[in-house]
Order: sequence, then C-alpha cells, then structure tokens
Amino acid sequence: MFINITRPIPIQIQALNRLLHRVPNSHHQAINSIRQDIERILAGYKGELRIDHFIQETHFKLPNIYFPNVELQVSKFRFVQIDSLIITPSYICIFEVKNMRGVLRFQENPYQLVQIVEGEKRIYECPQTQIIRAVSSLKYWLQNNKYEMPIYYKIVMPNTNTLIKKRPKKVQLLFNKEIPIFLEQLNTLPHKLNDEEFHLLCTQLKTHIKPYNPFPLCFKYNLQPENLYSGMICPCGTTIEYSSRRGQQCPNCNASKQVILQQTLLDWFQLFKPTITNKECRDFLHIDDKFTISRLFKTMNLTPIGNTKSRIYHYDYNQPLFKK
Repeated sequence: MFINITRPIPIQIQALNRLLHRVPNSHHQAINSIRQDIERILAGYKGELRIDHFIQETHFKLPNIYFPNVELQVSKFRFVQIDSLIITPSYICIFEVKNMRGVLRFQENPYQLVQIVEGEKRIYECPQTQIIRAVSSLKYWLQNNKYEMPIYYKIVMPNTNTLIKKRPKKVQLLFNKEIPIFLEQLNTLPHKLNDEEFHLLCTQLKTHIKPYNPFPLCFKYNLQPENLYSGMICPCGTTIEYSSRRGQQCPNCNASKQVILQQTLLDWFQLFKPTITNKECRDFLHIDDKFTISRLFKTMNLTPIGNTKSRIYHYDYNQPLFKK
C-alpha cells in the first residue's frame, strides 16, 4: 500500500497576492516583505515537490503511507509542522526540506541557519531545532498512544545550487538522489506493527492532523485594516463597485458578481480577523443595505454570537466559507 502524493499548494500564497491588491503603494516595507514571503513560500513548495518525486521513486517493499506538509497536534497546546512524514510498520521517517540556494552555514550556540546569496546575508531559524522538536513531539504522541516505533530524520536540500560551508552537527543532510537509497535501507528493518496495528496508527494520526491556518495575515506586516483598500476586488485584481442589478460582471475578466463577492469576503477573514459584523461588512463591501448583507450571511458558514443589534459572526477556517 502506497498512498498517492497530493501536496496542496500553500494556502497563504493566494491570500498574500490578494493582500498586495489592498496595500497602498506608500507602504513600501510591507509590500517588499509580502513579496519576499511569496517568493520564499513558492521556493519551499517547489523544493518539497522535488522531494515528493524522489519518495515516489523509492522501491518500497512494505506497506506505507505518506503525509506531505503535516500540521500535527501532539498535545493540547503543541502543534508541529512536518514537511514530509512517512509511516511504515517498521519505522517512521521525517524530512525537513530546505530549498535554499547560495552559501549556507549551520551555526550552533545559538542555533541559526545563515544564508549568503549574491553578497546578502540572511539569518533563519535553524532546521536542526525544527526537526528535533518535531521528532520529540512525535515520540511523545506515540508513547501516549502506546506505540514503540523508531523515528529516522534528515534535513533534505533539494537545490543543486547550494554550497554547504558548515554542516549541521546534530542532524544529517541528504540531497535529492540520496532519498531512495536512504529509504530502501530503512525498508530492511523488522516490522514493529502487524497490519491491523499499522492501519490503526495511520487512522489515529490522521485524526490529529489539523489544517494549517496562517490567518489573519495583515498584522504580521504591521498593517491595519483601516489603512488598506476596501471594496470589491475581482480574483483578477480589478476593483468594481457593487450594483444591485442582476448579471453584474467584472469588466476585465467577466467573473460574476457572486464570485467577486465570495472572494472579497474570503479576503476579510484571511487578511483581517475571524469575525465580522453587518456594519463592518457593509463598510468593507461599500454596500449600504443591511438586508443585502443579512441575506449574504445566510449563504455563509458563520456562527452568530450575541443579539441582533450587537451580533458578531465568527468563521473557524476549518470549513468552506460559503455553503454549497
């Protein structure tokens, strides 16, 4: 059994691009930070796709399940993010993927990753501490659920334009083509679980995998909602004024009013905050009629809190914003 790899596109990429549509040009620092984050997230995603390919290339001789980009809740207050998680009856394997170019130095005391690209020095959290924390957390979860499984872990460097000047001391590095060799060596290990126990472990893990939620985004860049552009913005980036007439469309791409409204309201929750009031929605959409907003709310998966006059609507991000 090998579960097909379907690594989703990071959900914050579209939201960050939407945020750029709403940031005035005068906010140069925020715009540069957002663009750098988009570039970084896309680079990481492309690197993870390369790792997925080499995991698929591995000749597995035992049942296994692969979880790409896992956000795992291991206890009430601890969540860990794992780029690649492989479960078999014999072992568990974790890969921390760093798709980075240039010159890299893994520093210790304190743990940092130093990157030099085109003469520019950048400092990041050390992937050694990230993966060690993930392994420790997963061990805790396994023990609490009465499993004894060896965990193997590596930092994977998918970019061939990387020069490692100083290697990490606590966690070994792998490059792309070494992945199948490493995994095929692990596949000779004796089974720790029978088929029933293996399926139970996979099922239990799935229940503790939570969707990654980076929202709302604007406060990360020190942006206040009142300083950003409001109004209806089409998915293509065109700003339009709301009209009550039927059949209203984007003049640029012909997207329907419903599509534009839905995207604009998704912007609110992804960019600003998880709650909204009727007045906030009217101000944001530039719609005067509160009954239009009330009808719109009825089509959405929102939880009303409070009485009619001061009612607040809450979105929990774990389901589609709009009902089918």
